[in-house]
Amino acid sequence: MRHFLSPEPVGQLQRIRLTTLTIATIGIGFIGAKLGFHREVVPLLITALVAIIIVMVTDISGYLGRVADKNAHTPPVAADLLPLISKISEGLERGEFSVHFQPQVDLSTNRTVGMEALARWNDPEKGMISPGIFIPAAEASGMIVPLGSWVLESACKQGVRWNSTALAGIDISVNVSPVQFKTPGFVETVQDILRRTGFPPERLILELTESAMVRRGEKGFQALWALHELGLQISIDDFGTGYSCLAYLRDLPVNYLKIDQSFVQRLPNRESDVVIARSIVGLGRGLGLTIVAEGVETIEQADFLKGIWCDKAQGYLYSPPLDADGALAWVIGASADSRPLTKLS
Repeated sequence: MRHFLSPEPVGQLQRIRLTTLTIATIGIGFIGAKLGFHREVVPLLITALVAIIIVMVTDISGYLGRVADKNAHTPPVAADLLPLISKISEGLERGEFSVHFQPQVDLSTNRTVGMEALARWNDPEKGMISPGIFIPAAEASGMIVPLGSWVLESACKQGVRWNSTALAGIDISVNVSPVQFKTPGFVETVQDILRRTGFPPERLILELTESAMVRRGEKGFQALWALHELGLQISIDDFGTGYSCLAYLRDLPVNYLKIDQSFVQRLPNRESDVVIARSIVGLGRGLGLTIVAEGVETIEQADFLKGIWCDKAQGYLYSPPLDADGALAWVIGASADSRPLTKLS
């Protein structure tokens, strides 16, 4: 690992010495005769694959070993990863991926104020493949880096196209994988995409999960501040389901908190979720952050969230993810519909 992480000279351009940094991410599966299935390859490969995913979502460079268990249940996601890994690159080249957009609504006005960009994959053989399947495969293979960059650029291009429509000036949120965020050169990639597309940085919101958050002195700390200096906004996705370390809310340039849908589904009937939702909103508002609830499916949920001063919501109550034309049509239709989805005060 030390050899991989040492910068190596690769040439010279005029008087500039060029170096490259090679990153190694290794997953190791242990298996043997004592386990009773030393001739079976699939459990070994799946074990190593799970190990490499764990490494990549926690620290993009490193290694981890796991012992295969013949009697352990193999998750469907893990079983589906192996054949998909080799197909993601081909699918991206063939134009099988697309970006859909889910509206975000201001709870106080019922106006559409944002769109979350979401990757979709329509495989010619299997049809639509769930992001819950292909995203882990992309992370395990490293393809999440080019895929994530493509989604970001596609979303920014679409945002520019919308400038002469009812969606002019809309904010666009884009998910960033921890693997993608921790890849060297990520800030430069974002800056280059903004420059080439002409999309205003202040209208771009990058959503990172809590597992990608860093503290002072750790990897990515300077990257987050560099993104902030570019004018971008940072959102913590699925807040409350990860580390929930409040230090990063104090030390990092965070603008948004997203309440995970697992805390929204049983509102307002489940008391524990009521307490959690109120706490997240109170914490966020106290820190001057904008609060977004995801997975809103009922008017009762929306009314409750509005009542505790949650700022925005998204979910199937309003709209499923739509292609670009469908998102525009939905906004035009929602603007023409005078019926409020929540009680207006």
